[in-house]
Amino acid sequence: MKLACGELCSVGTAVFAIAHSSRGQYACGDVGVVTYLNKAGPVVRWENTQQEAQASFKSCLLYTSDAADE
Repeated sequence: MKLACGELCSVGTAVFAIAHSSRGQYACGDVGVVTYLNKAGPVVRWENTQQEAQASFKSCLLYTSDAADE
């Protein structure tokens, strides 16, 4: 499964949110790590809350130092 940037997503992938969660679980700019995958998208443990939340593949980019600079 691929993230919005086209990169493959797997457990342990660091991601960067490019959109706000419709449920308020994460915001644009938040960073987290994928803990598991399901059909709806990655489940991410977000650094700001240390809680897992369902995300979508369209709302996440691969997190790199380049992504943090944008």
